[in-house]
This record gives sequence, C-alpha cells and structure tokens, in this order.
Amino acid sequence: MSSTQDIFAPDFEPRRIAIIKPSALGDVVMSLPVLNAARQAWPNAQISWIINKNLIGLLEHHPAIDELITFDRKGFGQGVGGALRFGSWLWSLRQRNYDLVIDLQGLLRSGLMSRATGAKYRVGLAESREGSKWFYTNHIKTMEQKGQDVHAVDRLMTLANSLQMTEMGDKPNFFWPRTLRSQAWARKVLEPLPRPWVGYTLGARWQTKRWPVEQFLKLSEQVRSNFGGSMILIGGPEDEDLAERFKAGVKDSSASFANLVGHTSLPELQAICGEIDMLISNDTGPLHVASALGTPTVGIFTCTRTARTGAYSANAASVTTKVDCAGSLLKNCSHTKCFAELEPRRVYNAAANQLHGLGFGIRSAVA
Repeated sequence: MSSTQDIFAPDFEPRRIAIIKPSALGDVVMSLPVLNAARQAWPNAQISWIINKNLIGLLEHHPAIDELITFDRKGFGQGVGGALRFGSWLWSLRQRNYDLVIDLQGLLRSGLMSRATGAKYRVGLAESREGSKWFYTNHIKTMEQKGQDVHAVDRLMTLANSLQMTEMGDKPNFFWPRTLRSQAWARKVLEPLPRPWVGYTLGARWQTKRWPVEQFLKLSEQVRSNFGGSMILIGGPEDEDLAERFKAGVKDSSASFANLVGHTSLPELQAICGEIDMLISNDTGPLHVASALGTPTVGIFTCTRTARTGAYSANAASVTTKVDCAGSLLKNCSHTKCFAELEPRRVYNAAANQLHGLGFGIRSAVA
C-alpha cells in the first residue's frame, strides 16, 4: 500500500471514477471541490457519486456527475434481508469496472464500498477511521498533525493535489448550479418580504451544537430592531419543534418572517440559501450550503471548531464560545455552559458587520 504522492502510472487516464461520500449534507457540500477538480482534470471520464438516499436531491442536477448511486443506509441495515441487499449492492459496484475510486468518507462502510469495486486505484486519506484505510491501495497524508486542526476542505484539497487534479495553491472550486425552477420558487417566497432577508438555522444533529431558541430570539430581536428586514427560518423536518418555539416567542406581531423549516426540498434549500442576504447558523448543513453559494454567513460554534468545520469562504464570520471545554467535539453534554456564555450580543456584532458590508445601514428611530 503506497503513500507516495506519485500515485498513477504516467499515462493513466481514468475512464470511470467513483467518488464515495454518502453523507452528511454539510460534508457533501465541502467535498464539491474534489468533484469539480476531477471533472476538470479528466473531462472525458464518467464520474459516479455514491450518496445516501435522502441526499440525492443535493447533487442530482450537477453537470459534473454522470451517475448518482444511491446508498440506502437504513434499508441495508435491517436484518438478514438488509445484509443480503447490501451484498448485492456491493456486487453491482464491481460490475461498473471503475479505474479509480476516491473515498472521501473514510469509515468502514465506505472502505468496504471501495474494496468491492475492485478498482486498480482506491484512494483515501491516511487518517481514515474504523479500519477503512486497509481497503485502499493508496493513502494520502494531509497536513494534519497531533494537536493541530486542519479544515476539512483543506484536507480534501491535499488529496486533489496528490491525485494531480489540482496544483498547490489552487483555490477550492465550489461550483454548484441551482435549477431555474428552485431559484424561481425561492424568489417568489422572498420578494414580498422586506430586506434584509436574514436566515436562521436553529437545529443541528448534535445536542451540543444547538444554540438555544431563546438565544436566537434575543439575537433576531436585535437584528430586526436595528436593521429591519425579515427572518427566514431554515431547516429540516426534525427542526419543526424548534421553529414553532421560535415563532411562539416572537413578541412583535408585525415581524416579517417565513418559516420554511421542514417545507423545502434539497434543491429549494440550496436556492433559498443562495438568495437570502445572510445566514446565521449553528455548525450544520445549511451553513455550508450558504457558504458554498457565496452567501455571507455567521456561524455559531460551541463544541466544534471553526478551524475544522467553519464556513469556507471569504465572507464567512464565526463566533466561538470561550468556555474551557470549547471545541470538545462531544455530541452530548450535561451542562452546556457554552450556550449561556455565548451571548446574543456577540453574534449580533458579527451579523451587523456582515449587513454593513452588504450596504444595509442601521435604521433611525423606529416608531
């Protein structure tokens, strides 16, 4: 198993490539530069992307992808029948005769997928977990060292450099087109509302990343009282309770907002994140969707680290807790003292700077 940077034979030109990145939403978005680099390096190759069933809408219209291969994680995990279906699915990968497989997930499942293809070149990161690296033919070492954080995008760009798809110093290309239909839908939702259109993502998969609704309410009140505009709530069906609590807590009956939580397809989520003026978000998928589309963002970071998973763009701001356990990467916590320490005022200051940069000024006295 080679770890050399000279991976391919001099005349290697892959005909069929598989990118393995089934989940999650934000991680898939941060992997887009690898896809775009592969397409630019090998314009005639057929590129497949293996993705979770519930995320197909995220990439189904991307012109760099020739085929989306659905991974049904839930279905494949249901008893003996699920295991048999998974085995049959793995066998179908081998029938596609890939020359090159790039595993961006780095877990046991994705390692098995990589090995099942039988591809001559199966590439993954050296720090891949759960034994997945044993299924690769080549391991790519990144800049990450013990005690040092490297951003997920930078790690993936190291892989792209090593595969000679990009050169050192190249900026990540987040090209990701929106459909005309989804753009029209987003504009229809937003245009009747006063600007600035400020999006809020209240949810996150980890309990420790969900800044309290009460804090979001205080923040949104500061933003509205100084800049006016509208609140656009963004999230999936699992966040509907948070959105209802937010809605119930808004004291100003004249406040303008749209509750889109649980009511958008993935193309619509992408479109709305691209049309709003700014997104204020926990460290979760929509933060990276908005950032990839060039929308100014303010990320709220408690247990995770901006150096690893902050929004990756020049117009991204982050606000991080200052408690002693900040960036612990714990998914659950008994005290979450970071929630109280990270005051709405601090997030507001970052949001105000973003809005000023967009040309929105603080309103004079509000009647």
